[in-house]
Amino acid sequence: ERLGELKKAANAYNQIMQLDPDLKLRFTAELNYARLSRLNGDIDEAINTLASMLDDPQYIEFDGPLQLEIGHLYQAADEEEAAVGQYIYVDTTFAKTEYSARAAHALANLYEETGNYDGAYEFHKRAKLGYPGIIEAARSGKRMEAFEEYLSVRKKLHDLDTLLYFVLNPDSLAVKDSLQAVQDSLELEKKIAEGFDPNAKTKEERLYERLSRRRPHGRNTGRVNPWMRELEALKGPEQKPAVVGSPVDPSKPSQVAASSEPLYRQRPLRATSPDSVLRVLSGTRMEMGWVMFDKINNLDSAAFYYQFAVDGSLPDSLAAQAYYTLAEIARIQGNESLEQHYYDLIVRDYPRTKFAEPILLARGMDIPKDSATVAREAYERAAKLVEQGDFRAGIEALRRMSENYSYSDQAVRAKLAMAMTYEHIGEGTKALEIYQTLVDEFPKSQYTKRAEEVLEEVEKAKNPPPEEPEPVQMREEAPPREVPQQPKPKTPEELFREFRDSVLAGKKKLEDPTEDEDFPLALPSEEVEEEEQQPENQQPGTTPQPGSEGEGENQPGQGQPPGQGQPPGQGQPPGQGQPPGQGQPPGQGQPPGQGQQPGQAGQGGDPQPAEKNSQPEEQPPPDTSEQQTPPDAGKPGTTPEESSNPEK
Repeated sequence: ERLGELKKAANAYNQIMQLDPDLKLRFTAELNYARLSRLNGDIDEAINTLASMLDDPQYIEFDGPLQLEIGHLYQAADEEEAAVGQYIYVDTTFAKTEYSARAAHALANLYEETGNYDGAYEFHKRAKLGYPGIIEAARSGKRMEAFEEYLSVRKKLHDLDTLLYFVLNPDSLAVKDSLQAVQDSLELEKKIAEGFDPNAKTKEERLYERLSRRRPHGRNTGRVNPWMRELEALKGPEQKPAVVGSPVDPSKPSQVAASSEPLYRQRPLRATSPDSVLRVLSGTRMEMGWVMFDKINNLDSAAFYYQFAVDGSLPDSLAAQAYYTLAEIARIQGNESLEQHYYDLIVRDYPRTKFAEPILLARGMDIPKDSATVAREAYERAAKLVEQGDFRAGIEALRRMSENYSYSDQAVRAKLAMAMTYEHIGEGTKALEIYQTLVDEFPKSQYTKRAEEVLEEVEKAKNPPPEEPEPVQMREEAPPREVPQQPKPKTPEELFREFRDSVLAGKKKLEDPTEDEDFPLALPSEEVEEEEQQPENQQPGTTPQPGSEGEGENQPGQGQPPGQGQPPGQGQPPGQGQPPGQGQPPGQGQPPGQGQQPGQAGQGGDPQPAEKNSQPEEQPPPDTSEQQTPPDAGKPGTTPEESSNPEK
C-alpha cells in the first residue's frame, strides 16, 4: 500500500481473512479491504464488504471505524447529502474519540469542495479540538487558520462595500432608518396586544435597583452601597446611542472597538470621498484574491477577486502584481494564451515595475530605466565635473539636476554637493544658505546630517558658551563623633562572682609565708629562678655586655635590691678578697642603687664608662679544685664563717 500498489494490497488483506485470524485482526483486514476497494474505484465490492460487516454481530465493538468508512463510501459515490449526514452521525455518536475527529475533518474537507467555507471553518475547529493527538487534528488546525483569515477579510469587504454604497447614496440610509423604525413600532404594538408591558423592568434591572439603594443607617450612611460598584462593573459602561454619521477615528483602536455600530454609521457619509473608499476596497479585494490563491487554493475565486481589484482603483505597483498573479493562475490552469495576454498588459502598461523585468528578460527585450536610475545617472554626470576641477560647471549641472528631478532623493544629494563645493571654493555664505535650505525642507533625509553639523558649528562660533566657574571646594565634613557606650550594668551573678574572687585572693595573700616578718628576705630557690629569668641573648654565668640594657650609672631606684648580687661562680674565689672578719658587717653595705657598674666589681675609683660595642674581658674559669662559694655567700644576714661552712 505504501508503494502505491493498491490492488495487490487489497488482495493481501483478502488473503488474511482466509487464514482464520483472531477477531481484531480479521476486522482490520476486512475493513482495509473495503477501503482499498473504494480507492480502486470498485464501489460495489466496497458496499458488499461493508454490508456483510454490519450484519456480523461480533463487530459491534468496532462500530466507530465501520460507520466512518461508510461515510467515506457515500462521499466516493457522490452522495454528498448522505455523506454529510453520516459524518455528523459519527461526530455526535462517538464524540471525544478519534473517529469523531476524523469525521469532522472529512466533513470540513467536503464543505471546502462545495464552497461552504463557514461550515468548513466550524468543523475544522471541531476536529482540531476534539482529539488533538491524531494527524487529522493537526491538518485541521492549519486549515482553520486559513479560514479565519478568509472570514476576517470577508467582513472587511462587506463593511467597505456597504460604506461605498451609502457614500454614493446617502439619502437611502435615512429611508432605511425610517423603515426600520416603522417595523420596530409595529412589532411593539403586536407585543402589547399580546400582553407585554413595555414599562415593566427585567429581572436584572429589579435586582440592580434593589441592591443599589443607600443604607438608612450604619457605617455606610451617606455613602453609596458597596454592592453598587460591583453591579456597575458587571453592567459595564453606559453606551449612548451613536449619532448617524458620527466620525470615529480609526487610529484609536479603543474608540473603534467600543463602537458596535457598522462602518457606514461611524463616518460622515457626505464628507467621505467615494474615490478613497474605492481605493481601499480595491486593495481589500486584492487581499481576498491572495487568500483564495495561497491559503484556500481556490483558483477560480482568486482570479475573480484579482480581476475585480484591477477593474477598480489600484496603483501601478499593485495593478502589475495583480496581472502577474492572474498570469500565474492561467499557467496553472493550462491556459497559455491567457497567460501571454496578461504578460503583454504588464509590458505595455507597467514596463518600469519589477514584475515586468523577468518578462522582458525572457523575451530578450531591453529593460527600460526607471526614474530613480535616470536621476542617479544625472547626478553622477554632474558630480564628475566637480571631481575634474570644473567647479562652476559642476555647480550649474547639479542645480539643473535638482530642479529636473525634484521628486527624487538624488535632488537632495545634489544640493548637498553644491553646498560642499561652495564651501571648498571659499564661498561660505552661499554654502550656508543651501545648508539651511536642506535643514528646513528635508529634515528627514540622510543627506541633511552634514548640513546640521555645519550649522551647529557656526552657531557655536557665533555664541561661544560662557566659561564655567571653578568648582568651589567644599570643606570636608568632620566624621561623626563616636558616642561612648555606657557600660552595661552587671548582673547579680557577675557581682557575686567578683566578690567571691576578691575573698579568695585575700585569703591566699594571708596564707603566703613570705609576708611573715620573721621569714628570710630571700630564699635559695629565688636565686635559681633568677638564673632562669636571664635575657635570652645572655648566657648563664656571664656578665651583660656594655651597651645592653642596664649599662651606665645606676639611676635612683634602679640599683640591685638586697640579695641580688653576683650569682655563684662569678665572684672572687676564696682567699683573694678581703680576709674573713674584715668585711663590712651585715646591713652596712651600700644602699640599693649605689653599687658598682657591671664589669667593675672589686675595682676602686670612679667607674669609667665603657665604650659601646667593646667586648668584655674574658674571665678565667673558676677553679673547681678549691672549695666553691656556698649558695648563701654574700647574702645579707650571714657571716663569712657561715658562708665558708655550708653545713652551718
